[in-house]
Amino acid sequence: METSRSGWRRPKRILVDKADQLFQALPEKDKIPEMVGSAQHLDYIRACMEMHAQMYTTNTLINILGYIPKVSAN
Repeated sequence: METSRSGWRRPKRILVDKADQLFQALPEKDKIPEMVGSAQHLDYIRACMEMHAQMYTTNTLINILGYIPKVSAN
């Protein structure tokens, strides 16, 4: 359990950074939510889905534990 607790934050940061980098790389026309279809836009959507899945999993685990474990910043 200790190993999984200390690994919670790192994957979330990586996924958030990946989604943000992909969003920043999108052409302006693809940053509009109604404009869908380019490969870059789909990569961004996939990254967002991974990020939100990780967040949901973390939230579920916190709810099961009943508290937020303290972890080191490293």
